[in-house]
Amino acid sequence: VDRLLEIYPDYASRFRVVFYGPQPYEVDVRAHKAMRHPHLVSFEPAVDYLESLAIMQAADALILIDGLFTQADDGIADNPFFPGKLTDYLGARRPIVGITMRSGPTAEVLTAARHMVADDRIDRIAFCLKRTIDGKNNPDYEASHPYQCMVVNAQMESVFRSAIAGAAP
Repeated sequence: VDRLLEIYPDYASRFRVVFYGPQPYEVDVRAHKAMRHPHLVSFEPAVDYLESLAIMQAADALILIDGLFTQADDGIADNPFFPGKLTDYLGARRPIVGITMRSGPTAEVLTAARHMVADDRIDRIAFCLKRTIDGKNNPDYEASHPYQCMVVNAQMESVFRSAIAGAAP
């Protein structure tokens, strides 16, 4: 947020970032206090699942922060995780800025659906936020079809039926 406003100071009135969830970690509280524009970022208490879905659908855009690892520190070159929240975000049909590793399921899914993807470079994050604020994060919501509930449910049902059929004497 601070880097975005350092480059584009006139954007200060054009956005606000709200995080929902349990109490933020101490490192996040310290970072928030050190910000030049802390009034644009807030931490709200956790909400129940259905309320979270309504908040997602009402948002102008969503930010998904995924695991950021390094080969040097963690021995991980590609993010191995697919966060469940990504499926909820895709279902909300809102533009997403994914802050994740360049390679891995999150980056692949977001890129395929033409959402904005940033890694841990501050300037890249600021660029993706600016493009989203400018209305230039225009995803292909149909690319998310394979992750829709009814599609996944049908696949799971097929797997269960195959397992049951295979277990029969």
